[in-house]
Amino acid sequence: MIPLFLFTIGKSVLNPPVLAESTHTYDVLHYYIRVDLPLDSRYLDAHVTIAAKSEVANLDSVTLHLVGFTVDSVLIDGTLASFSHPTGEVRIKLPSPQQVGDSFNIDIFYHGYATGSPYAGYVYFSAGGEVLHPIGYTMAEPYDARYWLACFDEPWDKAEYGCDLEVTVPDSFTVCANGILVSVADGEGRRTFHWKETHPIATYLIHFGASIYVRVPIYYHSLLIDNYVWPEDSAKAVKAFANLPHMFDLYDSLYGPYPFGDEKYGHDAVYPCAFGGMEHQTMTTLHRYYIVNGGDWVIAHELSHQWWGDMVTCIDWRDIWLNESFATYSDALFVEYMNGHQAFLDRMRERAKIYFREDSTYHRPIYDPPMDSLFNYAYTYCKASWVLHMLRYLGGDSLYYLGLRNYRDSLAYGNASTYDLCRIVSRIYGTDLTWFFNEWIFSPGHPEYDVDWGVYPEANRYRTRIRIAQVQTNSPIFHLPVEIRLRFDSGDTLIRFPIQDSVEIFEVITTKRPIGLEVDPNEWILNLADVEIGVAEEPSPKPVRIILPTICAGLITITADRATEVQILDPSGRVVDRIHLKPGKNCYRPRFSSGVYFLRKEATILKKFIYLDRSGPPQYTVP
Repeated sequence: MIPLFLFTIGKSVLNPPVLAESTHTYDVLHYYIRVDLPLDSRYLDAHVTIAAKSEVANLDSVTLHLVGFTVDSVLIDGTLASFSHPTGEVRIKLPSPQQVGDSFNIDIFYHGYATGSPYAGYVYFSAGGEVLHPIGYTMAEPYDARYWLACFDEPWDKAEYGCDLEVTVPDSFTVCANGILVSVADGEGRRTFHWKETHPIATYLIHFGASIYVRVPIYYHSLLIDNYVWPEDSAKAVKAFANLPHMFDLYDSLYGPYPFGDEKYGHDAVYPCAFGGMEHQTMTTLHRYYIVNGGDWVIAHELSHQWWGDMVTCIDWRDIWLNESFATYSDALFVEYMNGHQAFLDRMRERAKIYFREDSTYHRPIYDPPMDSLFNYAYTYCKASWVLHMLRYLGGDSLYYLGLRNYRDSLAYGNASTYDLCRIVSRIYGTDLTWFFNEWIFSPGHPEYDVDWGVYPEANRYRTRIRIAQVQTNSPIFHLPVEIRLRFDSGDTLIRFPIQDSVEIFEVITTKRPIGLEVDPNEWILNLADVEIGVAEEPSPKPVRIILPTICAGLITITADRATEVQILDPSGRVVDRIHLKPGKNCYRPRFSSGVYFLRKEATILKKFIYLDRSGPPQYTVP
């Protein structure tokens, strides 16, 4: 799903797998939905048959979700059953208990006017103004299927054998829906369209659209892409969908074959609509705006959901980021596919800025968003897409896409949690990635790097000291390795530094003098960085003032009244370290052994101190 406007009206440890099915007393196997629509209001008559299987012994009642309609009757395997209909639910007493594995059918008959948001559940608008024709359609994510369909309305209880939709409308209307068109039957001024979806499907992905539509079919090889638009938009639709074959080329190459290739893909254009698009299974709903004005990135976003969201569906709404991260990153990859890497970086930068702006006022993890922030563009889409970008950086393209294919194959036509993605990608990468998901999904924030560096000539070589500190607050330390590019008069060198602590110091030995330094030059990490250059200071008549504890251990705080370079000497006078100090407080973690040391500037001993800890910074030699 894409919010129409790009803003929307803390867990510290990785959660264990969510086994939602094990807490439910029955499993939905199939929905057979019959809906009769006058298409002059939000009124509907419905008869829904639910094939279900008992998951417990002596099951004597079941509960369905349904809001705002009058329930006429309920049958269990053809026998009239008693029921109650409190707000939002239909509680049904089974005529006889069901045992584990027993299958049974629920037939529920209901009618009335759809309630709730005019843009959710069953949506209807009459013709007038910019609404060129009467239109009725469903829009159910996250919990609005119950506003038109009697069902068990949780994403983790997919109907394993899909659904059938028989939608009856006045015979001037056309109905599109999930799956393949089985039949069209006419009678007494009415027309019934029978659509059949054979793959497992979540309730929020079940959909129909009805209006004065014309078809604009195109093909990707032998796959029908069946598009339904208003007649006035048919020529513009041809242009709007022109790049769909390129989208399929890209996603097939990255993610494997289209997962519903034995059925179809398609779109129905709707207006008015509260969203830009919605990835209904095999039949994406698009806001008419993107037909009239074009919108490749939205069309690409929704198409990618057929792999990520429809075939592999988040197990519950705490994991909504799994659906939207893949689709948002995929539409950026399509931008790159069509327009080059710079266009991709521009799109990623734009989304980083949206996230940074939101994080400055609303600081929270990606995981388990409040329901009113489920479709928060900054977090659920923008930051979440950067998480995948960084996961790709961590493993490289080969392992990243192998990981995605394993994730897809392991959970195809089922549900996934963050735990599942972590588990599967960890296996492919050959290392436990729990730390990565803890930091980026279950914790808030992002790294804010404070980087300073200085170059020190030594005989026929140069020693470059790089200090990387993370200064973010109310966020963890982020352990992604950081790439640094050293630039020379001719050429450059890229080095990836491991990060273990909040302050890291590295030394690089080169035969040429570095003239510049860039942090994360290839833009792989969602970060803010402040880089300061260490330079030789001018002589000053006033001595530098430095404050350092007499006895130190671990991370040392050194305060200087101005920028300066100092040396640390052992009792024999040997220089064991050099430090470039900035004005104010400096955090320094020594890498030498415990003992007595002296802080020296040029020839002047400034301070004697005792250090209780460990050994010197790693060095990197670059030819």
